[in-house]
Amino acid sequence: MVMASREEEQQIRAAEHLLMASGEDHKRLTDYLEAQSIRDKEISRQEEEEEVVQATQLQRTIVHVTDCRTLLCSYPFCLIVKSQFYHVVGCRTRIPGGCPLCKKLGFLLHLHALRCQQSQCRTPCCRDLKERHQQQRQHQVAGDRS
Repeated sequence: MVMASREEEQQIRAAEHLLMASGEDHKRLTDYLEAQSIRDKEISRQEEEEEVVQATQLQRTIVHVTDCRTLLCSYPFCLIVKSQFYHVVGCRTRIPGGCPLCKKLGFLLHLHALRCQQSQCRTPCCRDLKERHQQQRQHQVAGDRS
């Protein structure tokens, strides 16, 4: 058996001390990361809930705007959504990817059409989008049967 010199013993003790400290540091880091992950999940859940509330409000506003004839309406977001509709009518942006504002309103109209249950809905593009969705579903069903 080879005996370690005094200097080697000190190096071994120092290495063991570092390993033990590293283990403690690792545990502290792991605990911190777990706590941070839990906080991040809570924040993202709250953000998701806020987004759902905002999307629902915008959907209601789109339906409201369809029938609103008041110039200075006090309904939340009415004037903003009206101005977006006016923008879309006159937009001449022809860039790859399209106009961000037009895409945003198009997405909101798309969501409306997916949820809308009215057969004679007056929201712009609703009937057309419903028909397009129905055709896509029929095409998918036909493709699944093949």
